[in-house]
Amino acid sequence: MVAITTKSKNGGNLHVINLYQFTANDGGQQDVVWGLINSCINRHPGEQVILIRDMNGSTPGGRHNYAHPMEKNIVEADDQLTKFCADSKGTMSSPTENTWKRGDKCAKLDHGISWNIHFPSPRAVFNDVAHQRFDHAILSFSLPAEEFSKKPQPARRQLAPTDRIDAVLFQNHLRAWQDAVQDKMLPAAEENDGDMLMVMQRADQEVMKDEVLKL
Repeated sequence: MVAITTKSKNGGNLHVINLYQFTANDGGQQDVVWGLINSCINRHPGEQVILIRDMNGSTPGGRHNYAHPMEKNIVEADDQLTKFCADSKGTMSSPTENTWKRGDKCAKLDHGISWNIHFPSPRAVFNDVAHQRFDHAILSFSLPAEEFSKKPQPARRQLAPTDRIDAVLFQNHLRAWQDAVQDKMLPAAEENDGDMLMVMQRADQEVMKDEVLKL
């Protein structure tokens, strides 16, 4: 299980958890994992969470060409997945395609579950490259671009022909340049906003360049 956290444009947290759940033969371990994830979600009330990937459990009608009745542990794994969604109040989205196949058997074992965010059905594609072929499909999904796309950055002013810097001259006057820029640089701040840090960095770069051109 791997988890990452990022921020949307409005400053809210989005937690994405990539899960490889234990197989149905390890039902006790599955229970432990579902409990850990439920506890994690409860520690971030109201925040956006996406759980995705191999859950080794299926939805009703999601398994094909299994012996009937199916083995008890498989039925229990499917029930545990349904119970987890109900207990945690998560919304499950499954691909339209099967995500696992072995011989004649196939099933939807990979899903996405979301909390406090609309999550479209993920897409499942099997990799046909021989040395990268697995029994599970590759899952992909998209996020709303208006919430997570990068803000446009202003274009940097290109150096004019007269802005060329003589490296030898600069080296010979390095101490004078350092003294000139020292009092003009913006003071260090405990600033966490990425856009503001970029503005401050570019302002300092302009100061340093302008002082070089005055040498």
